[in-house]
Amino acid sequence: MDAVALHRESLEVAQRVIDGIDRSQFELSTPCDQWNVRQVLEHMISGNRRIAGDRPADGDDVIGDDLSAAYAASAAASLAAFSAEGAMERLFPLSIGEVPGHFAVLARSSDQLAHAWDLAKATGRSTDLAPELYEWALAFLQERFATQGRNHKTYADEKPVPEGATVADRFAAFAGRLP
Repeated sequence: MDAVALHRESLEVAQRVIDGIDRSQFELSTPCDQWNVRQVLEHMISGNRRIAGDRPADGDDVIGDDLSAAYAASAAASLAAFSAEGAMERLFPLSIGEVPGHFAVLARSSDQLAHAWDLAKATGRSTDLAPELYEWALAFLQERFATQGRNHKTYADEKPVPEGATVADRFAAFAGRLP
């Protein structure tokens, strides 16, 4: 599967989780240390918009009245940016700095999957999400951490995994979340 198709599928997984969230759940804690559901959603939406060149200011209401529509619009913008001619060679802004598109698209895909898992866990939904995508994401993070080290600003230390854990739960534990 090519990187843009992988990104599209990651965004679709996140959209399905987000479509099941309502405002009464915004203040719930998430496995993503120090962020509640609303903050994770804001991070996901803002990150997608930044990829497309839109840089929401801190404190901007990126969710608005319709969470699903806000995420869908940000996902479409991110997908369009990564699908553009020459996108894999141009630089994109990530929290670690500007990186080439061929890395940014994979990092953003992994990030969307991590936070989709966070949101599913926080809202009491199944975390058995898209096993093939989470298998890819786990391998991506393992390789990334082996070659670049674990960025402790973004990823806590690996957590233990219960026997029989789903691949999404194994990914989350590797990314520093408790399944």
